[in-house]
Amino acid sequence: MLKANGKWLATGAAASVLAWIAFITVKVALTPEPGAESPQQLAKDFHRAVADNDVEHARLLIKGDPGKDPVGRTLAAARCSAEPAAVAEQRGDHWYIVIRTEAGIECGDLPAARHADRWFIDLWADPLRPVHS
Repeated sequence: MLKANGKWLATGAAASVLAWIAFITVKVALTPEPGAESPQQLAKDFHRAVADNDVEHARLLIKGDPGKDPVGRTLAAARCSAEPAAVAEQRGDHWYIVIRTEAGIECGDLPAARHADRWFIDLWADPLRPVHS
């Protein structure tokens, strides 16, 4: 009887390990890759994060992940109107995710930069940029 219980215990442990490996494999496969393929896709993804107030998705778009609270404040600031739009714009040598109201009035921008073939909002990409009016 004791041998049979030990066999079942070993079988159960092996099944648990296999289930855990399968769970981790699926979780990694379904986790979105950080950043975006292009500045335009980054703007679309950031727009979606703002519209959905999705802090977790926005954290994947910001280089260096400053944490939930700063990202939440960034999303709140980007909601400068009922239906804000986020678009990618190149200004000189730098890219920005520009936030505009429905009327097209710019209410903010975030610098974007390429890191390892992915685009991110990167608050240090152009820290000395001129103020746009």
